[in-house]
Amino acid sequence: MTTNTEVLMALRDAEHTSVSAIKTYLRCPAQFAHRYVHRTEGSHRAVALVLGIAVHEALAAFHSHLAEGKGDPPVEVLLDVFSGCWRRMLIGNLPVRCDDLGAEQDKGVALLETFHREAPRPAQVLGVEIPFGLPLCDPDTGEVSDRLVVGALDAVVEDEQSRTVIIESKTAARSWPAVQLVHDPQVTLYRMAARALGFAAEPALQFH
Repeated sequence: MTTNTEVLMALRDAEHTSVSAIKTYLRCPAQFAHRYVHRTEGSHRAVALVLGIAVHEALAAFHSHLAEGKGDPPVEVLLDVFSGCWRRMLIGNLPVRCDDLGAEQDKGVALLETFHREAPRPAQVLGVEIPFGLPLCDPDTGEVSDRLVVGALDAVVEDEQSRTVIIESKTAARSWPAVQLVHDPQVTLYRMAARALGFAAEPALQFH
């Protein structure tokens, strides 16, 4: 049986674009060119990226545990997954720029403990880390792009009102302002992907 990870890897092996690439281009075309065209090697990795990936992996384990009907996993399960990913992410050719790695790791632990204690539990988890390859069509000419937009939905759940909800988790310093929620392409593309995957015609989207 093919796993979601294998499907996502296959999609990424083909020529594609991503939500991150689109947002990078809109923010700074020069940065886009360095990262996605010239493949310029960076001097370091940001610790925020390492923290985000490790927390993300722990939250995927949390939702997978619920999806399998096992109920709430103990917080220690989340922390073990986080710590394992954190250690793996520190290994590599590019150093992680950070004055105090221990403090950043503690921040991740505190985030997960708060999440486990306070986050609302969905009525049902419909899927975790769900890959998508979304074709884009020019609304004026009808021309279809030769590259899919590839990504994965963190989790798709059903809430107590039986609504289908896409959950996207962020380790950001502050909540997104309302204007960003309205205009950010990630919101649009993730809802398009959920519709294309057959989850719901009008899925809700929550940023945690």
